[in-house]
Order: sequence, then structure tokens, then C-alpha cells
Amino acid sequence: SRGRPDLNSAGIGVSIGANRYRARDPRMVSLSGHLDADVFEKRYGFLDEVQEAEIVRLKRRVAAWKRSGKKGQKERKKLGMTTMTTMTEQQGGGGGSLEGDEEELTRLLQERAERNKARVVRGAKRSVKRKIKEDVASGKT
Repeated sequence: SRGRPDLNSAGIGVSIGANRYRARDPRMVSLSGHLDADVFEKRYGFLDEVQEAEIVRLKRRVAAWKRSGKKGQKERKKLGMTTMTTMTEQQGGGGGSLEGDEEELTRLLQERAERNKARVVRGAKRSVKRKIKEDVASGKT
């Protein structure tokens, strides 16, 4: 019954697997529908604010790592960057070092720049399409 393979007349297990679930990558399959970048940006715009806050936090951490002496110690303590937290962050992959924080900061800044560039390109394409539509509507060629 359940869990047992289907058997043919010879008693050999047969399974065609026609109804099996197959995981698909939604980026590669058109069954997921059309991606409207403007709608996506509206729905997930709050993530930009979260990422901005993360960038500010990382900039403060990098500055604290670079500052030496008592001021640096005081600032690191204020940000919760003591030796115990750095050890646990390194084990968890949380970027508990100057290099890790700098890498994460550059990655976030690069993502933000790419997103802004894509936004400008989409805006330019939209304005060109609007201009063409207006020209067609007014009868220009």
C-alpha cells in the first residue's frame, strides 16, 4: 500500500514518476509570470530603507575598527564590538572583523549603486516610450 513501489505482473517494482514534484527556478521558467520591476520596487521599497540603515551601521563599525587607542576602544564597546562578540560573529560568519565589515559594506554599496542605475535606465526607457506614444497619437512620424 503506502510507501511500497507499484508492481507489474512479474513482481518487479515500476514507478514512472509522472506526478512527482519538480522544483523549478522561477527566474528560468515562464510559468512564474512577468516581472514588473516598478511593482516589485513599490512592494519591496522598504528593503532599501533597511539596507540604508545597515550601511550606516557598517560605516560606524568600520570607523570604530580603524580608530585606535582609548577612543577606539570606547567606541567599539559602545557598538557592542567586544572580543566576545567578535569571536561569536566570526564563528557564525557575521563579519566580526574589519575585513569582514569592509567586504559587507562594499557589497551593499555596490548593490545600491546597481539598483539606482537600473532605476535610471527604467525611467529613461519609460520616458522614451511615452514620447513615442504621444508622437503616434498626435500623428507625427
